[in-house]
Amino acid sequence: MDETFDFTNNPRHCGGCDQVCQGENAETACEDSTCVIKGCFPGFVDLDQAPGCEYQCPASPLKDEECNGIDDDCDGRTDEGLTTPNAAARCRHLAGTPCANVTLECATREGLTTWFCKYPSGVQYDPVVPDGIFPEETLCDGFDNDCDGQVDDAWPELGNTCDDGKLGACADGGKMVCAPDKTGTTCDLSLAPDPVPGAGAAANELCNGIDDNCNMTMDEGCGPANDLCSSARNLASLIVSEDAEFSDAAATRRLSLHGASGDLKPHRRGLFRLPFS
Repeated sequence: MDETFDFTNNPRHCGGCDQVCQGENAETACEDSTCVIKGCFPGFVDLDQAPGCEYQCPASPLKDEECNGIDDDCDGRTDEGLTTPNAAARCRHLAGTPCANVTLECATREGLTTWFCKYPSGVQYDPVVPDGIFPEETLCDGFDNDCDGQVDDAWPELGNTCDDGKLGACADGGKMVCAPDKTGTTCDLSLAPDPVPGAGAAANELCNGIDDNCNMTMDEGCGPANDLCSSARNLASLIVSEDAEFSDAAATRRLSLHGASGDLKPHRRGLFRLPFS
């Protein structure tokens, strides 16, 4: 009964009764009793060699691949064979900074696929923004985190002198440095100047040019006599040393030559000191 059907070219009975020649999203034809795919419908391609055009192109019309997470050329691959753009046109790249040799990478971050600046470790930037470098660094760490050619410029007080707030000779001084947590600055009191040993509220005020009792008043209670005494005591001991022993007469004669015989008194052989020593 089947001799009336054309099994050779009839797409409804291609090669046999009720063998429909068809393919998914494709134009087909029955040729010599074989179902043949003649072509894919627009926007579809055959990637698995099975009958039909199973893969729908995500973009139309087809074009060269771009960094966008889309299979622009409809070959089943995404963002392949790309030519990397010039990073200097998209990223901060100031010479002499950590960003000087910045590169670009095609990546997908938080759903966005594009060219992102690939900054080195230590540079502060928002990784989900193509050129997301921070406008101002937020870490005080001795590093140019924002690649503007200045290190820790958000903290102009760095290097300034500072102290612990105590008065007079009790004050411990230092300089401003980055805090251990890198979020700001702190006064490093391990540096000079240090408090004067023995200074404190209970200390006696001496006539020495130092605020010994830390009340912001120096040498209070010192009169002219004390000032003279203080000046004398602050002088280094004047010691005249003779290279050889000599008699009292020779010593007196030697001192007379200097006009000091009435001012100096023999202390011991070969040594003389001022009267107030």
